[in-house]
Amino acid sequence: MFDVEPLDEDLAKIAGEALASLRRGGDVDASVTIDAIVIASTARRGDVVFTSDVDDLGRFSRFFPNVRVFSV
Repeated sequence: MFDVEPLDEDLAKIAGEALASLRRGGDVDASVTIDAIVIASTARRGDVVFTSDVDDLGRFSRFFPNVRVFSV
């Protein structure tokens, strides 16, 4: 099962801050925007992420240290 979570203003701001933190450290293209939203949403709920894209999602670990990302 899954729930579709709307992208509200607070979630968008948190994801934007996470993206900005990555951009300060180097070049980041727009494709990681969805990753930022996923990680921000996960952090807000206190969940875990299971993904085949561990490297990209793992880049956000400094901004969201409590989110655990596992490979599937």
